[in-house]
Amino acid sequence: MSKVVLVTTMWDKVEYDVGEARLEELKDNLWKAMILRGSKTFEHRNTRESAIQLIQSIVLRQQETTRKGVQLQVEISDLEMEFRETVAGRELCSSLEELTRRRKELLRRLQAEAKRADPQISEHLRREYDELQAELESILIRGQALRMTKFQRFWKSIQKSWKRK
Repeated sequence: MSKVVLVTTMWDKVEYDVGEARLEELKDNLWKAMILRGSKTFEHRNTRESAIQLIQSIVLRQQETTRKGVQLQVEISDLEMEFRETVAGRELCSSLEELTRRRKELLRRLQAEAKRADPQISEHLRREYDELQAELESILIRGQALRMTKFQRFWKSIQKSWKRK
C-alpha cells in the first residue's frame, strides 16, 4: 500500500471548502484502511505543475523504496550483517515491540472490563483475551528469534531435535 497514491481531481470544478470536505470524507471512510497501511493522497489541481508534482512524488517514493531494498541487500550480502543487525531488522524489532506494548495494554483493559461484565460478555472477553495472549506470545517468539545470532538459532534447533528423541 505504501506505493499507492490516491489522487483527487476536479478541484477546479468545486469550491475549495466542498472539495476539502469530500477529501476528508474519503480519508475517514473509503480510503482509511489504505492510508493506515501507507498510501498517500494527492490533490491534482488540473494544471501542468500539479501533474509534475504528482509524478515527482511518485518517483521519489519509488526511489526511497528501492534504496531501502538495496540497503538491506548491501547490509546482508556485502557487510555480512545478520537481519536483526540491519536497519530493516531493527525497525521490524521496534515495530514488534510497539505492537507487543499495545497488545499488553489491550489485554489489561480486557481483563478489567471482564471483571465488570455480565457472565456471557465476560466469557466472550475471556476468549478474546486468550486469543490475543496466544498471538502476543507468537509475536514475542518471532521477535526473540530475530535477535538471536545464527549460532543461537542453530543451537536451539539442535536442542529441539534432542528433545524429540
